[in-house]
Amino acid sequence: MNFNQAIQYIQAFLNVLKNPRIDFSTEALEELTTLDQCLAKQENESAEILVETIKTWCKKHIPIRDAVLAQKNAISNNFKEIENPNPGNPADQENILDNRFPAPIVREAIQERQNISKPKSEQHDSQKSPKTN
Repeated sequence: MNFNQAIQYIQAFLNVLKNPRIDFSTEALEELTTLDQCLAKQENESAEILVETIKTWCKKHIPIRDAVLAQKNAISNNFKEIENPNPGNPADQENILDNRFPAPIVREAIQERQNISKPKSEQHDSQKSPKTN
């Protein structure tokens, strides 16, 4: 998987996470916490590594995987390949770091999804400030 494909997959996963019409099972919601913890450990990894972690999680949740793949296909149909802005000698680019931004973005979307899917009473309780005696 190349960088462009990884970004498409991550975007598709984000779209699914942010879509409240896509139903996440209770088990999937609970296991989002595990995915979040895995991604926290991979914040300095490449997009390709993150995608492998997300794919592994999606394999356990077939309806979510199917929604992600449908989104990825839609994105792929409208995606313009990102070209290297500095074509030239690859040796000149040895000190350039990979773009490693996706993990925090995906983790934030996971946390938002978990909040969307909480029962209203639980959301309300978590927003209350603790009582002081």
